[in-house]
Amino acid sequence: EFQTTNLIESRFALLWNDLIYQDIDKKILACSSAAEAGAVMQTVRGFAGDFLPFQVYVDCTYIPGFPFTEEDWAISGPGCKLGIEYLFGDDLLSLKSLGKTHDELLYWTRDHIAEILKDNGIDLKVLMEDLPMEQRKLSLSNVENAFCEFSKTCKLVFKKNKSKRKYKPFLESAE
Repeated sequence: EFQTTNLIESRFALLWNDLIYQDIDKKILACSSAAEAGAVMQTVRGFAGDFLPFQVYVDCTYIPGFPFTEEDWAISGPGCKLGIEYLFGDDLLSLKSLGKTHDELLYWTRDHIAEILKDNGIDLKVLMEDLPMEQRKLSLSNVENAFCEFSKTCKLVFKKNKSKRKYKPFLESAE
């Protein structure tokens, strides 16, 4: 009898096989840039497109010894792109008139967010007081995630479309 776990196990086995026999780890360690490492990740079966390799890349940045950081490279995912469009205008308006891509605006926001917040009475150095002074900044990964969450909030506020998931509170079973 076919079981779902067999499908999951076989797909995981295929992924693991690709990672090992294509020497993905060695290829990533040989990369001279984070974007190049992302391109290597795109060669893995099932990692088509830009966004999934970026998510895996971010996870890899938490591995001790990984040669790049979440500050070195980012790709705007679908939610991030929508958040950027809510904030800067859509492709036909602001993005095009600015002459910037979603990814360029992601980097621009990272480089200017502390100044923008400070102009509006918010100091990141104070807001992030639990971190050492040199770490009190938003990384590219933080900004990408913030735009994604911003887009979800805008969709709910502006009732653009229904949320894909409904909140279901956890109810403890009565004993």
